[in-house]
Amino acid sequence: MECETLEPCVNLRSPELDEIKRKLRSEFGPFVLAHEGAEREDLGKVLLLANRDLEEHEAQYQRLDLQRATLQSLLSPMRRLPNETLLHIFEYVCDENLLQNYPYHSDSKSPAKSTLPIICLPTMTISSVCFRWRELALSSPGLWAGLAVITCSFTSIEAQSLAGFVVGFISTLDLFLERSGDWPLKLVLNIEEMDPPLTCLTRHAHRWSTLKYYRDPSKAFQIPSNLRFPSLTKLDLLYRFEHSPILRSVVSNEFGFQPKNIPFHQLHYIDLQMHHEGFEALCRVLRQCPSLKSLGLQCATTPRSRAAYRKVGVLPNITSLFIRGPTTQSWNCVSEEIFPSFRFPSLNELRVKRMEQLVACNIVSWPRDAFISFVSRSSCIITTFTILGISLSDMDLIASLQVMPSLLRLEVNDKGLTHSTTHQSPITPHLLASLIQDQSDETLPISLVPKLHSLRLLFNGTAFDDCVFVSMVESRWFKPGSNLQATKLTMGMGRIRSVVLKFFQRNVPVELYKPLRVLDEEGLRVVVAGTNGAQI
Repeated sequence: MECETLEPCVNLRSPELDEIKRKLRSEFGPFVLAHEGAEREDLGKVLLLANRDLEEHEAQYQRLDLQRATLQSLLSPMRRLPNETLLHIFEYVCDENLLQNYPYHSDSKSPAKSTLPIICLPTMTISSVCFRWRELALSSPGLWAGLAVITCSFTSIEAQSLAGFVVGFISTLDLFLERSGDWPLKLVLNIEEMDPPLTCLTRHAHRWSTLKYYRDPSKAFQIPSNLRFPSLTKLDLLYRFEHSPILRSVVSNEFGFQPKNIPFHQLHYIDLQMHHEGFEALCRVLRQCPSLKSLGLQCATTPRSRAAYRKVGVLPNITSLFIRGPTTQSWNCVSEEIFPSFRFPSLNELRVKRMEQLVACNIVSWPRDAFISFVSRSSCIITTFTILGISLSDMDLIASLQVMPSLLRLEVNDKGLTHSTTHQSPITPHLLASLIQDQSDETLPISLVPKLHSLRLLFNGTAFDDCVFVSMVESRWFKPGSNLQATKLTMGMGRIRSVVLKFFQRNVPVELYKPLRVLDEEGLRVVVAGTNGAQI
């Protein structure tokens, strides 16, 4: 009886069943195979369009990346610099533009060359960077006014073959002269005879401000005698420059000139080399320089006998003296002629330097006794003392510093010394210890150079007492307004304000110099650098 009540699961006459049958016949079997080719073709078209879209998207991404890279410069910090600051940077970079005829050939050593335009022609390079930089360069004639012109002579055949180069060289020189406007010219010349470049430059003689010349002026530098140089202020040549009313500085390595060619009476600075009859010539020059403030001497002569020179006496206006010497004989000249013969009662700056070309066999010793006598006799107050590359013991330097109690700035550079018995460096633990200020007992004598404000030590060795150096700096520092300040001022001591220590051949032990970092944060200017870079 239960079977009679059951109903079939599928209604064989249902419309849905007919639809299922239709789909089974159309989507499978021979019908599908008949339409497979058309579907594959449609699918291929879809894939082709998709690939094209993908390529277009990739190309668009590349364009966006390129545009972003192009516009990235707009976000550069350089863009945010005002024109005034940017021009100051350009002025430092564009100090000198090298114009050299090509190809350069000479019996002498060729000038230094560089493949980087920013080094040899910085102004031209900067003006080619972008529109803003070009506008700034063109509106700043001072950037185009610093010129170094180097030429050499050619034979007639060479001149014909290189005519195109010469024309281009002159055109470039004219371009710089035109863009410099009326700005004073700073010239460095190495020119053969009356070359066309010199003809161009002499047309602007009224704008010559500084001039350096590196060839024999009596043989090659044929400047017309009727030229006037109203703007000339500095000269590294003694020839035909008597008509220079504002000339204040002269540098030369020769004494072969007539005094009338240089207006010595108006000079404030002169730097001369002594040789042959150099000492007598120096005396003649100094007698004609009543306004002289600074004197530089390169000693390259054997001293005369004591009967051969006469003491010039007092030079009351000299405030700065710079002495250089390359040989043992030249230092004998310093100790036997310069120091005994002159008095500089107004002297406040003294620099002594060994020349770069000094070789080991000619290493010199410090004329300790002559120097002490010179400073004591001059009764001057020296506030700045610099000694560069001189072999002397720490005791010699300490003895020399003892006669300069008012010293404010001290620099000792032993670069070039090998720290052997013949190349003594004064930078030793004993020197550093002698500079330590003892503030615990007012009855003790005042320490060495008690008023020192600035100390620069440039050390070429490897053995250095870092702890003593740190202790020395700490002993000379105190916070402004502290009780220690009053104590030190009562004892006649000053506060050190700047310390620079540079190692040429050793690293900076960072841990040992941590106390100086604290002083740097308190206001002391501290720089400590070595082969591992600046650490403070």
